[in-house]
Amino acid sequence: IFLLLYIRTDVTPPVFKRCPRDIYASINENSTALVNWTQPFALDNSNRAPQVTITPPGISPPHVFNETALVVYTATDASGNKKECSFKIVLEGDS
Repeated sequence: IFLLLYIRTDVTPPVFKRCPRDIYASINENSTALVNWTQPFALDNSNRAPQVTITPPGISPPHVFNETALVVYTATDASGNKKECSFKIVLEGDS
């Protein structure tokens, strides 16, 4: 008797919900801005939560910025599929 095993390969990346758009913030007298945002969350078709990392490492809202920055959330599922959610924090004002 031969058994044929069908192994499905997961090629579908996670999906981010509520990925913020670019955020424009006015700097204060110290040339910084306190910026707040709703953190995005990721879902995967495997029904298991993907691992989410953030760049720059260790930041979370609210955060004080002293220059324009790119924030990138990366979700990785158990099969290694990745999806990014990115947005800029743009500081505006007299320098």
